[in-house]
Amino acid sequence: MASLSDKLAKLRSKQKPGGAKAAETEPKAPAAAPAEAPAKPAPKSAPQPAAKPAPTKEAPKKSRLADLRAGGAKAKPLAKGRAAAEEEAKPKEEQPEAQESEFRVHTPEAAVILFGTNDIGSLWPPEYTENMAASLRRMMRDGTVPMLTSIPPANKGGHHEYWLAAVAIARGLNVPLIDYQGEVLRRRPEDWNGRLDKFAEYRKRVYDAPTLVSADGTHPSNPKQWRGDFSEEGLRHNGYTLRDYLTIRKYAEVIRKVFRREGE
Repeated sequence: MASLSDKLAKLRSKQKPGGAKAAETEPKAPAAAPAEAPAKPAPKSAPQPAAKPAPTKEAPKKSRLADLRAGGAKAKPLAKGRAAAEEEAKPKEEQPEAQESEFRVHTPEAAVILFGTNDIGSLWPPEYTENMAASLRRMMRDGTVPMLTSIPPANKGGHHEYWLAAVAIARGLNVPLIDYQGEVLRRRPEDWNGRLDKFAEYRKRVYDAPTLVSADGTHPSNPKQWRGDFSEEGLRHNGYTLRDYLTIRKYAEVIRKVFRREGE
C-alpha cells in the first residue's frame, strides 16, 4: 500500500510544467480576434448645390388711390382744393366714404360724367337717379363742376327714362347738362340706330356705320371719314365727333359762366 508521501510525490510529478495533464488543465487563452481591415473612406458625394431660399411673394403694390381707399398714411394728394382740405380736417367718423378719393387726389375744376347705358334693364331709373345725384354732390363738395351727359339712345330701348332722369338731376342740382341723347335724336330722328337694315353692311364693321349710333346698337359710331369733322355733315355721321363737339361747347360755357366769373 503506497504511503501518503508516495502519493504526494506522484501527484507533484503530474503537475510539472509542460506535462500533458497540465496542458489539458490550463485555461485556454481566448483566440485573438482577426485584425480588422482598415475602414474604407466613405465615397465622396457630389457637392450639393446650396439650397435656394424659398421665393417670397411680394405684396402687390398699391396705387395711391388704393392707399387712400385703405386709409393709408403714405397717400399724399397731388393737389388739395379748399373743400378737400376741409374734409381732411374732419374727424374720421365725419368723413364720407373713400369712393370720392380720386377727386380728392386730382381735384379737377370740371369733370364730364356719363353712365347708364349698361344699367338699362338692370337698374331702375329711380335708383340710377339716386346714384348719379350722389356722385354729382360729391364732386361739387370737392369744388369740381360736374358736366352731366345724357346717355345716347340704345337699340334695346329704355333710354328715354334715363334721359328724363338726367334732365331732372341737372335741373334739381343746377349743374350743366350735355344733352347727348337729345342732340342725336334731333339730328337723326329716324335713322340714328346703326342696327337698322339700311346699315346691315356694317354689321362686321360696327363703328363704320354712317349714322350716330354704331351697328352694335349701343356705342357711338366713329366712321373715319367724319372723325374730327365739326361741320353739320360730320355731326350727323359720327357719334363720337358729335359728343366731342357738344362737350367742348359745354366746357367753354362753364369757363365763361363759372370760372371767369369767379376770377373777376
